[in-house]
Amino acid sequence: MGLGEAYLILSLSMAAGLVLILGCGITVTAAYIIGIVMAVPMLIAWGIEPMAAHLFVMYYSILGGITPPVCPSVFLAANIAKASWVKTAWVALRLAPLLYIVPFLFVYDNTFIMMGAPLTILLNVSTAVLGAVILVSGTIQHLTTKCNIPETLVFVAGGLLLLIPEWQTDLLGLALISIVTVIQIRRKGRHITK
Repeated sequence: MGLGEAYLILSLSMAAGLVLILGCGITVTAAYIIGIVMAVPMLIAWGIEPMAAHLFVMYYSILGGITPPVCPSVFLAANIAKASWVKTAWVALRLAPLLYIVPFLFVYDNTFIMMGAPLTILLNVSTAVLGAVILVSGTIQHLTTKCNIPETLVFVAGGLLLLIPEWQTDLLGLALISIVTVIQIRRKGRHITK
């Protein structure tokens, strides 16, 4: 409890790890119920909104299904698709970095759980949705064309900046992704004309 009050991010990470490990080995419902008993009272005692605390635990109990090395949902999906579970796990992780970040957004800014001024909620959620698209574009290395390494890094950084609910980070993130998007559109246009 003392650690949580002094270092919230570290304590949240430990709570996330606990629930994530539970989600790897048991069903989502069971992991969530155990997480409610073990983690939610501490999160609420640290001053976190109860709805945000419950959503935090729920997200991480679900994410256990795609987190290696156990990743039961990935095994099931790979078996249905008759694909390699390792490749399927890699694709799942490349598509899901946002899912590991969203619960922290719930805790640090209540506008992401629809609490606050309507205009602030609209602005923060809109920039976060754009940030999510850009972040995933960076992790899969493709927006309008295949991304090279610098473009990938800019998209990941720009997406993360847009997820932070501050106007300064939103403007910086928009500037970064706008430059790279224009470069990609021009490069795609050159490929089409050839």
